[in-house]
Amino acid sequence: MAITATSTESGAYMLPGEETTLAFTTTTSATTARWMLTSVPDESALTEDEYLTDAAGEYIDTFTPDVPGAYSVRGDLYWKRVGVGQYEGDPAGGTRETFQESQTATIYAGDVLDLPIVTQLGHGVTVRLGVFNATCRTAAFALPLTDASRVAALDATAVASLATCVDVAVTALEDVLETTVTDLRSIYEAHRIFGASSVHVAADTVNVATSKRPYAAVSAIETVNDIHDRLLAHMRSESYHTAADTKNVPLCGKAETKAQAVVLSAELRWRVYNRHRLQTGSPAAHGSGGDGTNLLTAIKPLATTIRDYLDALLVATAPTGEQTGAVVAMNALGFTRAA
Repeated sequence: MAITATSTESGAYMLPGEETTLAFTTTTSATTARWMLTSVPDESALTEDEYLTDAAGEYIDTFTPDVPGAYSVRGDLYWKRVGVGQYEGDPAGGTRETFQESQTATIYAGDVLDLPIVTQLGHGVTVRLGVFNATCRTAAFALPLTDASRVAALDATAVASLATCVDVAVTALEDVLETTVTDLRSIYEAHRIFGASSVHVAADTVNVATSKRPYAAVSAIETVNDIHDRLLAHMRSESYHTAADTKNVPLCGKAETKAQAVVLSAELRWRVYNRHRLQTGSPAAHGSGGDGTNLLTAIKPLATTIRDYLDALLVATAPTGEQTGAVVAMNALGFTRAA
């Protein structure tokens, strides 16, 4: 026994403003239902605890959620039958409805949530997720800032990474900011003094993380900005490297908001530090095969998407439908498309 809800636009994952049809399955003899909303989100203007009816007062099986959130529904199920009377007024004739059971369910109208990725050069895109209850059900790149940004959003690797966000619990998309920044801080601190006279020319005792381990989002923003500065200073110094690492540099600047800090944390971990620790050629920053000891916690879908989209801004390979020369001109030479 179950209640299902679908919209013609989005199927089982409806959004506010989409007419939603309710249906039931049952082991009883029920053939029809009277539906009501027993609770609606705080911002909703829909009526609670009244049967859904049309303008003529007839029972209907549709409603249109008006805001994102949880809608509790109840279906009172009846066995409806039409009898054939043998004479005028025969009580066996006419329509009869016999109550069978009630069913309840919670229907979720999704939230559409955005996370902007913006680089220091003004390129970027928005990661747009459709969240239904506790799960991400849709994911797309939206609102590219430039033509190069639009082309990067077509990159096969970036698109494939974005797809890994779908049908994933929101809590599994990425660790909270305090956790990712703590991971970056502790691993960087271990790396900068690792392998003196082998991996590094000497231990780096100068570029020490000054911000403490963060236990709140505000302090995590401060810490990720501190690591940004310390990590880059460490990478560029030939006091600790056989050659300065000027290759694995971030595209995004320091963070002012939580959203910016989430993006920056992902980039510093996976585009900058994780590649810097293994940088042994062109430039030959490290010796002895690099740092294979100080490893970050495993990457998660959102960080993978951020990393691969930022990488796509630098590639000179044209996605399907784009011209190679135009992509090279925009990504490698800084051209923009004429108005």
